[in-house]
Amino acid sequence: MTTGPITSRRTNVVAAAGDVFRRYGFARTTMADIAHAAGLSRPTLYAAFPDKPAIFEAVITDLVETELSRIRNGNRRRAGLAAQLRYACDQWMTTGYEIISANPDAGDLFDDRFPAVQAGNTAFEALLVELLEPATRSSGLGQSAEDLARMITSAMQGFKRRATTKAELDHLLDTCLRVTLKALSVPS
Repeated sequence: MTTGPITSRRTNVVAAAGDVFRRYGFARTTMADIAHAAGLSRPTLYAAFPDKPAIFEAVITDLVETELSRIRNGNRRRAGLAAQLRYACDQWMTTGYEIISANPDAGDLFDDRFPAVQAGNTAFEALLVELLEPATRSSGLGQSAEDLARMITSAMQGFKRRATTKAELDHLLDTCLRVTLKALSVPS
């Protein structure tokens, strides 16, 4: 029966820490910041999580699961590869772009040096593979869905670093997806 309160405390810590990390990023956030945001003492926080990296991993894992679930649900209402691919990429990229635009210190939430961020990007790439697989098999392009998904996700990472406005970000993504869909002979 003790797992109920512990699970609830961990959920509370992850939610509170997510807000703190979005505001200050990983580097500037302290365990005291997280404890304060969660309404816990530092010893109680340490009873739930051993250290800041463990909390960060839980926050990123939760963020990724939430985003991927939202994208999958949104794609159920969209017909065709073009609409589903655009929605998935836009949601994945825009969420991070908006967080960083509002709080530049939060950039490390999307830094591939963190294993949880790498795992999240890999999970998103797997979602793109699922979307692209049928079209790549029938396209005659000679590229795998994995290759195209890796190209798109790599391009998106560059777009986030390069774009200075949301409009520019959207234009770069649209160009990438139009070229990809054209290569696959899929109407965009």
